[in-house]
Amino acid sequence: MAFKGQRAYDLFRNNRPVVRDYPGTHSTINGSVNQTINPNDARVIYFIPQTERDKNPNLSQNP
Repeated sequence: MAFKGQRAYDLFRNNRPVVRDYPGTHSTINGSVNQTINPNDARVIYFIPQTERDKNPNLSQNP
């Protein structure tokens, strides 16, 4: 299962940040190549799909 793009999920699950200190597509943010995404960052919260919310009216969308 190596290189399947699941590393961020594992880091957030273990309450560790994703540290991106290499050049790539994220380097356009403020012109810097360094980026750290903490597990409590708003970008980590995933939305519940509308189809699931339609099936269960007790669900509320993540903030």
